[in-house]
This record gives sequence, C-alpha cells and structure tokens, in this order.
Amino acid sequence: MSPLKNTLQSIPVFYALTAEETAQIILYTMQQQQAPRKENIVRFGYTPKSKVKQQLYILQGLPGIGALRAKLLLAHFGNVRAIFNAAVKQLMQVEGIGKHTAKIIHQILG
Repeated sequence: MSPLKNTLQSIPVFYALTAEETAQIILYTMQQQQAPRKENIVRFGYTPKSKVKQQLYILQGLPGIGALRAKLLLAHFGNVRAIFNAAVKQLMQVEGIGKHTAKIIHQILG
C-alpha cells in the first residue's frame, strides 16, 4: 500500500446531492468546531506524595514553568498561595522569570 493511500484513509469524506446540502454540511461542521467543549484536563502519570513535591507539581502546570523554575519560585515565595497572589513585578524578581512569563502566569492565575 502506498504512503499516499494510507494518508488519504484518515481524511473524512462527505457526500452531498446538492449545493444546498453541501452548504448545510459545511455550516454544521463549523458550528461543531466553534461549540464550547466540556473537557477535563487530566494529568497522567506520576502523582507526588510529599507536600513539597505536590507544590512543585502544581507549579509545573503553569505555562513556561518547568522543574527548575518551579523550585526557584517556591524557594523565593515559600508557598504556592504566595505565588498565586504575587504581582507581575514580584514574579519577575525570581531568577529565570522574565516579564513575558510573569505576565502570562499572572493572567492565568488572575
């Protein structure tokens, strides 16, 4: 089987008898794409047990925050609540947290 044929098998094909039916299919597809989705975000895999590891795990869920930045944030602020309540300028005081990352974190937590 050719690679092209394998690729084409995953493309949905809609059949319509009239131009109006084609328009209805396109409209329905667009409405489905724009409809709000009720999806739960699940973090699979490792679940930490200790308090500090749980705090780091929470912080690593923030955009732009990996293991190192999470440790630096926790060391600077002392706890997750203080990080969540921090202003952009306070977040920027942490090594490795620039203005862009601080604004994104503040916006998500706000």
